[in-house]
Amino acid sequence: MASAVTVDYLSSVLKILMFESDPDNTVAVDISWQDFRDFESFLCTLFHSVGTGTVVSFAILGNPQSNGGGTDVNIKSHALASQPDAVGDWVFLECLASEFPPLAVTTLRYVSANYDPGTSTDEFISTYVFGQPKFAFGGLTAQVIA
Repeated sequence: MASAVTVDYLSSVLKILMFESDPDNTVAVDISWQDFRDFESFLCTLFHSVGTGTVVSFAILGNPQSNGGGTDVNIKSHALASQPDAVGDWVFLECLASEFPPLAVTTLRYVSANYDPGTSTDEFISTYVFGQPKFAFGGLTAQVIA
């Protein structure tokens, strides 16, 4: 029987996105709001690419609006016991749809990683990994070349 999943197996069952973040301030930053509706798990990384400052906070937020314009709900926060304060350091967080507040998994359709840089000159790279899609298909993870 032929498989419905292409030869590119992981890119058919995971949606992977990457973002560069250079906020030039020390205010908490939403990295990118993405639709979580069709997935059961979400993992995000925060990779320190420039600078030696600390990270004040790192969290996964849920929001009912695609632009994050609604009320944010903190789904999970990182304890940051060890600071990612050097280039090459990275931390990650993950959550399941079941960790959303009761009934909120349908209203908090969008997720974003959120971090508060301790130094305005630091830069970060973030990777989002959405897993356990309701429907796997080829091209779920797309290549991006500018």
